[in-house]
Amino acid sequence: MNEQPGTITVGQLRDALAEYPDDAPLYFGTGDLDFYRVRNRKPVGGYLVQIEFDQFYKVAYEVCCSGE
Repeated sequence: MNEQPGTITVGQLRDALAEYPDDAPLYFGTGDLDFYRVRNRKPVGGYLVQIEFDQFYKVAYEVCCSGE
């Protein structure tokens, strides 16, 4: 299990892409996200790799009330 929710490891991503050649096209989302850069978001000697896109997006969550 990964430390951060919503993450996979770099190794898991490499394994998932291992069968594809280096020049295979790769798209994100439904093709509506443009790759921007990769950054390390974990300070001081650690790693938390973030892949950034050129687009902004909003994540919406449904709130459900229990006991109805």
